[in-house]
Amino acid sequence: MKEEAAKNKQQEAQRNKQIAQLKKESRVRQMTIKNLEMEKRQREVVLKRKQEEVHVAGFLLQPHTPLHSSPALCLTNSTPPPLPYY
Repeated sequence: MKEEAAKNKQQEAQRNKQIAQLKKESRVRQMTIKNLEMEKRQREVVLKRKQEEVHVAGFLLQPHTPLHSSPALCLTNSTPPPLPYY
């Protein structure tokens, strides 16, 4: 009986050790997932900011014509265009 009890105790200790190891691996994986998600969010924020900068830069590089001098608007409207406010 003592031998069987010792054997059971040893098996239980081994199972507990294995469970602890699996829990540790799970925590490590969860932390890795959280870190990767955080890094992804940071990259998305940087990408969005860069895209906005490119959009603004492109907008600033385009030649702008005031609405009142657009020939297409003058042809479609029967009334003269409004004068600009200065």
